[in-house]
Amino acid sequence: MMKTYQLESTIGDDGVIVLPKYMKGLKRHRVKLIVVDLEPPFDSPVNLLADITQRYAAAAEEDLDIAGIYEQREQEHGREIVFD
Repeated sequence: MMKTYQLESTIGDDGVIVLPKYMKGLKRHRVKLIVVDLEPPFDSPVNLLADITQRYAAAAEEDLDIAGIYEQREQEHGREIVFD
């Protein structure tokens, strides 16, 4: 029988991945690891916010023409009345 486990851990400076104690029963079992790098943790919320802001500012997306959208909505009159 095959069992699967999902957990998060960190890799120490010596390259060792620490597993929870409840997995002690897997000692000497053959296992397959898939490592997903969740990026190193930020040392402070300020750095996290700065990183998010920088990534957002670097996004190459065209700005929405809000005025044009509202003008189009005024011309359509396609909204249904929800409440009387």
